[in-house]
Amino acid sequence: MGIGIEWVLQSRWKPVLTESGWKVLYYGVRNPPYQREVGLPVSETFAAWAQDPAQASDVPDASEIETLVSKGVLVKPGRRRTDVTPDTMQTCVRCVNNDYVIPGLEFDDTGVCALCQCYAQAPMQGGRSAFATVSEAKLLKMAEKNTHARFDCMVFYTGGKDSSYLLWLLARRLKLRTMAAFWNMPYCSEAAYANIRRARKRMPEVEFVEWSLPNAMVRKAMKAKWQEHGWPCLCPTAAFPTLYPLAAQLRIPYVFLGIEDVQAAVLDYVVTDPAAPAPSPVSERDYTLSFLTSRTTPRELTSPMIWPDEMRNYHAAVCRALPGLFDNLAQLVETARRDPSIDIPLIGRLSTNEEYGTWDQARRVIEEEMGWQAPAGQHGLLHTSCAIETVKDYLQFQRFKSMRTVFMPQSIIELSAAVFFGLTERDDALRSVQELGYWKPPAMLGTLIKDLDVSHSDMACESTELHYSLGDWKVST
Repeated sequence: MGIGIEWVLQSRWKPVLTESGWKVLYYGVRNPPYQREVGLPVSETFAAWAQDPAQASDVPDASEIETLVSKGVLVKPGRRRTDVTPDTMQTCVRCVNNDYVIPGLEFDDTGVCALCQCYAQAPMQGGRSAFATVSEAKLLKMAEKNTHARFDCMVFYTGGKDSSYLLWLLARRLKLRTMAAFWNMPYCSEAAYANIRRARKRMPEVEFVEWSLPNAMVRKAMKAKWQEHGWPCLCPTAAFPTLYPLAAQLRIPYVFLGIEDVQAAVLDYVVTDPAAPAPSPVSERDYTLSFLTSRTTPRELTSPMIWPDEMRNYHAAVCRALPGLFDNLAQLVETARRDPSIDIPLIGRLSTNEEYGTWDQARRVIEEEMGWQAPAGQHGLLHTSCAIETVKDYLQFQRFKSMRTVFMPQSIIELSAAVFFGLTERDDALRSVQELGYWKPPAMLGTLIKDLDVSHSDMACESTELHYSLGDWKVST
């Protein structure tokens, strides 16, 4: 009996040709301790069979078959998982992750998803954050000594919940001399614009600046990135070549991004092994130079094997879509790298799980202090400043479902981490999940396609990631 009859490739495993040879890659999240065992080396013979058993000329070696059976890559036909629908999906009993939006997500016998299992293990293993952090005490000490600049810090400000709270915390609670820098792009939400206007009135101690690239340039770049990378978003990468050099020119000691711990949860607790030896510590300056270098390098995109690979592709795709825009920033970074005596603004982030409290607590603060309001009709507090957020949800979901990327749908991952770490209630998060763009093509998708001049031939072109990101939308239109 041939291998094609005895065994089949388990759902969500796919052969991928990498620089080091063929591997089978798992598109999902496996239960611990196998969560990082997702790219297994295989022979070219096996890869050929896995891609098309009927056309394969050779049968893989018996020992290779045995190994892959033991690891759950090969299963009997009757044990292959079937595709999940919204009616048949399983939702984690601890958070709000489900195996429809995250195909290939595994659960333990009690119904807890693989991601929550990883989060639960992290404290015992000494988990660490993927993002650099700075303490309030250190910032206050820096401000006391900062006599050479008008500002102590710059905040990349969007009018959303996270950056609004961060602005309030730095400027009002810590009383740092703060510049709020807004990168104005075509698809900021009306609620974000209104929140920025109210913040200007309610926070007179803050200096506000705004930078707008030409809309034609931004829309052309968004289309190019969508075609190459699979989703058109440019934020926040495209803000760095405009706003960071301004901070350097003004000799501002720190630049802050409105990023929460939950946005790094997969990096902190799933991709990174918390039990592994910690890397050698680097200075804040070296971290900043490395951070900026990764966002100023217009390299070729690679076939991603793990989540950080896809993030490097994201930054590279933005650089490639905006040729020339990053040149001054790249030169600034290179000059600072050659001359350690040059002071540069440090990329900083406060530990938000500790500083924010719950999302409701943060919301109440910015409502009372800044007049902040969530977008009309939106229950959830995730990503409140972008008008095309549901489009991003939809495109990320379609690409992950079709195994074009290892980057899991971002919003549900962040919501679920927020539930696990006590930032929001599960019932509230379950309601918020229903507002996300996973369940049907969002109405804004058609508007964006028209705005970016995406043609029918663009959508039909199978050599671009845009084609695969559209999923059911291109079938129904």
